Amino acid sequence: MRTTIQLAGSLLLGTMLTVGCTENTPPELTDKTDRLQGQWLTPGEEGAAKSLAIPLEAASAAAVAADAEFANGSFETGDYTGWTLFEGGVTTAPNSGTWGIATNGQTINPLELVFDFFDGINVRQRSPGLPHIYTATDGNFVAFQLQNGSQTHRMFQDIALPSGATTISWGMEYNNHNERFVPGDQVLQVNVRNPANDAVLATLFSTTQGVDPQSIPMTTFTGDVSAFGGQTVRISVDMIVNNFFFDAAFDNFTTTALPDSDGDGTPDQFDDCPNDFGPPDNNGCPRPEVPEGTPIPNGPSSCEIEVDGKFGTNACVEWADITPVVSLGGESIVYQALDEVDGEFLYLMYD
Repeated sequence: MRTTIQLAGSLLLGTMLTVGCTENTPPELTDKTDRLQGQWLTPGEEGAAKSLAIPLEAASAAAVAADAEFANGSFETGDYTGWTLFEGGVTTAPNSGTWGIATNGQTINPLELVFDFFDGINVRQRSPGLPHIYTATDGNFVAFQLQNGSQTHRMFQDIALPSGATTISWGMEYNNHNERFVPGDQVLQVNVRNPANDAVLATLFSTTQGVDPQSIPMTTFTGDVSAFGGQTVRISVDMIVNNFFFDAAFDNFTTTALPDSDGDGTPDQFDDCPNDFGPPDNNGCPRPEVPEGTPIPNGPSSCEIEVDGKFGTNACVEWADITPVVSLGGESIVYQALDEVDGEFLYLMYD
């Protein structure tokens, strides 16, 4: 029987991609003790189900084009549309971790079968944190991660931050049953990464031993992204879980930016014309336009303009009735006027 999974964040959202052959039934674990709640699987004990894990390079390449806001930031599609998921690290066993979606108020019980959106299979959950009631902070759905064995889990999205971007906020809960955070081994982070090479540019949050509690309820977190305003970045939830169960849930990813009333990309507090659209290099103000027929005063500046190798005459022309002849894009327009001295047209580019 052929199993398919939906890659959230693939080039064609909603496309079902065939990635391998296995049974649609939950994986049968190799030892009866593995069925017990709280039994942590070590590498080599994960069972015989085939892995459907996809290399990080392929997952990264499948990320959707960046938008100015999070796509499906509250998971209200009931899946991971807009997001790219990854599982790997110590093991790629499909039942070692579960990227799931819960409805607000839903209880997940010990040994319950839960659909894993990355591997496309149902996985029996054995976390000692179960039963657990999930709470959405926006809408009716919440994303969660549960593990049965050692694995690295990621959920990320590329986003084009507005130039006045200040912060990113999200709802998050976690429960580290290992009771100790270990950098690079038992840690939950929210990172800003470079979409081109996946390099970490900044860490917005990282569980730190002796600083952060081992367990928190659903809480709103905020991270400063003002240094990346106007750039496309990758917001990545990264979990390395190698020591013991580490449950987490996420919801309501949003961006906050300085007010920009005219939408020209220059925040109001830096915009000399906050209610009029204008380019950033003109402090957010529109460039002045010269109406047709407006005389331009004589002066050296009007005679020292070169177009196609021609200069104005030393005596300067009387710029009287001028006519726009070509638009160069934006506010740049070339005007022409007749030089009364030699009978040729001279040109002025007004920018």
